Amino acid sequence: MATLDIQQIDLGGLEPSYVAAAELGDDFVNDGEVFFHAKKSTAGDVTLTFDSVLACNQGFDHDLEVTLPGEGEILVGPFGKRFNDENNKVGVTYSAHGDVTVAAIRL
Repeated sequence: MATLDIQQIDLGGLEPSYVAAAELGDDFVNDGEVFFHAKKSTAGDVTLTFDSVLACNQGFDHDLEVTLPGEGEILVGPFGKRFNDENNKVGVTYSAHGDVTVAAIRL
């Protein structure tokens, strides 16, 4: 699992840089203002699974699954503290990682 650098958005703008999605997944430090941006350059949807560590406000501990469309992109977040592990990191895995690039962006 690779740890993504957080990129800060500000009034000057941000041209995010992307890295290849790691085969075993990625993680990033979360302070409640971080978004996850993923892009796929070829056909075929990919499921992104964000690991929930604590129960939601309904009392259930369930992961968040979102679909990254083929030849598309998705922006997910911000993430509540229930997704933070003991190191305040959110973990994400991919049903397939080929042709997927990702970035963690802080508002």
